Amino acid sequence: MKLCIIGINGKMGKVLQEVLKNYPNIEYFGVSRTQSDGVYSSIDACPKMDVICDFASVEALDMYLPYALKHKVPCVIATTGYTLNQEEQIKTASQSIAIFKSSNFSYGVFVLNKLLAQAVKHLEKEYEIDVFDAHHKYKKDSPSGTAKQLLNTINENSSQSYTFGIDRSDDVIPLHVIRAGNIVGDHSILFSNLSEQIEIKHHALSKSVFADGALKACQFICDKESGYYTMEDLN
Repeated sequence: MKLCIIGINGKMGKVLQEVLKNYPNIEYFGVSRTQSDGVYSSIDACPKMDVICDFASVEALDMYLPYALKHKVPCVIATTGYTLNQEEQIKTASQSIAIFKSSNFSYGVFVLNKLLAQAVKHLEKEYEIDVFDAHHKYKKDSPSGTAKQLLNTINENSSQSYTFGIDRSDDVIPLHVIRAGNIVGDHSILFSNLSEQIEIKHHALSKSVFADGALKACQFICDKESGYYTMEDLN
């Protein structure tokens, strides 16, 4: 399989390259502002590819998505922070090509959402809910895509619809955001009342967990028909 990494020299691009040592069947190259062996200034200059993996920035979408549509190349999108218009572009593109998109490629976070879905069904009426979202100081989007995913899970399994906010109310869940140091990614959901607390938490120890999940998604989507794929399809 030939893989094109968007933002290959970025922080996650370098992590991907390190994890790719465990995937000898994947030949890779990529696009970056700085060129070197196997690194190109534009996607049009790259060799023929089987999959595109985007771990860059929201601005990169306009660069590679038209190419993917023109050449029918599946895409794995791991970037977060897209506008509603960009999300719609991605959904529309999935009608023509295979797109795998997730706000978090950790299997542990996938399971976290499964546990959260069950917890909401049993605890929502008698417990208050808080969500905690911690990342490194360079994280651009707040709340993170993972925090938004947690809110979606809560709403999908709740008797009402919530939004994030600072102050708690009947339809507002307090979101506690931390952007500090070199935190890889910590997410937790706290259910509490006057008698007890129940907490569901995921703590990422290394960015390699996200890279490994994204590469598994690349292998999965390589020969898939057009459509919009998520971690539910992979797991």
